[in-house]
Amino acid sequence: MVAWTLCSLADARTGLGEMKHALRPCGEFLFFEHGPSPEPAVAAWQHRLGPLWTRISRHLDNPVDRVLREAGFEAVEPRSGHLGKGLKPMAFMHEGRARPAAAGPRAGGTPETGSGPHPARRNPGVPP
Repeated sequence: MVAWTLCSLADARTGLGEMKHALRPCGEFLFFEHGPSPEPAVAAWQHRLGPLWTRISRHLDNPVDRVLREAGFEAVEPRSGHLGKGLKPMAFMHEGRARPAAAGPRAGGTPETGSGPHPARRNPGVPP
């Protein structure tokens, strides 16, 4: 599970790329991250507080869904909303499962059949 990790990285796409290489074929990871609120006023405060907040903690408006897509992942059953009764700019969260996105005709196969994710992408030293 990745909790409040992507929002703490200077380059979340690079971190996701490393995670993608570490996942087994058909692997998934769970995420729970700060992200931009769909409410314009809250999103504006997240953006304004960003430079100060990153000195204290994390990025509040990291576009989780876009970062996942750009890193080659697809979110599975994503959910988002305000956590508890905290201040809205600091408490808007995204959670779900993510897995490497299917790519062309190889999608859905297995390494045994020669289709699906390339076996070399597996984490070396981790048995299949």
